[in-house]
Amino acid sequence: MITAPVLVALAPALSWLDLSKAGAVTISFLTLAFAQLFDVFNMRDPSASFLDNDVTRSLYVWLALLLCVALLVGSAYLPVISNVLELEPPELLGWAVVLVLALVPVLAGETACRSTSAGRRTPANYGRESR
Repeated sequence: MITAPVLVALAPALSWLDLSKAGAVTISFLTLAFAQLFDVFNMRDPSASFLDNDVTRSLYVWLALLLCVALLVGSAYLPVISNVLELEPPELLGWAVVLVLALVPVLAGETACRSTSAGRRTPANYGRESR
């Protein structure tokens, strides 16, 4: 599920944003990294609220996200790291593409969670399934 948005990120990076190949690869790399970070929000119990659950209440999750975001932003903007990784610092529209596409797996996971929980049997509806 994470692969598709990463590959899709290449199209706007090369066409709309008119980036070089290195710039487009940077957008794809950051989309992959942020999608993996955001995927932690798909790890909640399917019956729990999307906004209020064990994952969102965990201080360790938020600290890890903060550290990883700092490392990713640093990898794009600090010359020592960006030169080694051959990354080009994205501009504002590049970051918009990254964040929108990185959230696709989270939204897809939430949609899947809601669609499967809608048909889930609960003690209140046992024996009431439509036949």
